[in-house]
Amino acid sequence: MVYIPATRVYEEMVREPASVWFVPAQGTDEHAILLKAPTNVLKAIVRGCRLEFVFGLHIQGSQRVLCTAVKAYDDLVAPFIVSGAQLHLEEHKALHEILSHAHTALLFRRTESLCLLGRGDSRQGKRGRSCSPCWFACGTAH
Repeated sequence: MVYIPATRVYEEMVREPASVWFVPAQGTDEHAILLKAPTNVLKAIVRGCRLEFVFGLHIQGSQRVLCTAVKAYDDLVAPFIVSGAQLHLEEHKALHEILSHAHTALLFRRTESLCLLGRGDSRQGKRGRSCSPCWFACGTAH
C-alpha cells in the first residue's frame, strides 16, 4: 500500500517531530495508522517489538480532546512513547473504523528524512524496506 496524505496531514507531519495519526486513505474506503518516529524505533517495530496503542480524554471546561499514543517497547526499560491529539472529524471516523476491523495498515515515516519503512506482517515473514517519499507499508497491524 502506498499512501499519500491529505495536505493537512502532510503539513502536520512536517511540523511534528514525532506523532501518530489515525486517518482515512484518500479516494478509498480504507484507513491507516500513520506513525512518525526515529529510525531505531521503526526498525524495532518492524522486527516485532511489542506495540501498544493508548487512548485518553483531555477535559478542560466544556472542551474534550481525544488523545492518542503509541508505546513501542524498543527498549524494555525505557519504551518509546509518542502521542498526538485527534482534532478533526475524519480522524475520529477513521479511528472508529480502524477499531471495528481486525486489521489495518500501519505506515511509518522516519523523523530523520523523507525515506520510509513499512511494518511487515510477521506471519508472512515480510520486512520493511526503503522507498520514495510517501508512506509505505508491506503489512498490517493487528
